[in-house]
Amino acid sequence: MTVRYNWPTFKTLPYPVYFRYDEFDAQTAWVPHRHDWGTFSYVANGVMQIEIDGTRFLSPPQYAVWVPPKATHASFNAHAVIYRSVYIDASLASALPAKAATLRISGLLRAILLDFAERGVACPQTDADRRLAQVLIDQIALAPAEPRFLPQARSPSLVRVLDALQS
Repeated sequence: MTVRYNWPTFKTLPYPVYFRYDEFDAQTAWVPHRHDWGTFSYVANGVMQIEIDGTRFLSPPQYAVWVPPKATHASFNAHAVIYRSVYIDASLASALPAKAATLRISGLLRAILLDFAERGVACPQTDADRRLAQVLIDQIALAPAEPRFLPQARSPSLVRVLDALQS
C-alpha cells in the first residue's frame, strides 16, 4: 500500500475556491489530516473511501463527499482513481452542510467540474471563471445529501459482512 502525504502546503487558499486534480494508483491511502477549508471530494473514475471524524463514506463518480472545514479525514482507494477536489474557504463553507455528507452531483455541477478539469483551472483567474466558481458553490449548497456511507463495526463476524459488502 502507498501512503500519501502530499496535500497542498499553503496555509490559506490562493483563492476562496481552489480546484485540485490528481490520479492515484490502487492501494493508495491518505493519513488522517485536516484543513482550515472545506473539501468537496469526488472521483471522475473509480471509487474512493473517505473516513471523516470516524464515519466512512464512499465517493463513486455520481456522488461527492463533503468534508467540512477542520474535520479530520483520511482516505483509501482499493483501485486506481481519477481524483478531483474543490477546496472551499471556510467563509463560503457556511452555506454548505455543517456535517460531512455524501452529495449527489447534478448535471450542471458535473459540467462545471469537468470544464475546470479539462482546462486545468486551479484558481479562477477570469471574471467568467469566478462566476462559474460561485455557481459551483451554489450547486453544492443545493445538492441533496444521500445516506450513502459504510457503517463500521468491531464485532469480527459483522466486520466480515461489511467487508464483503464493501468489496
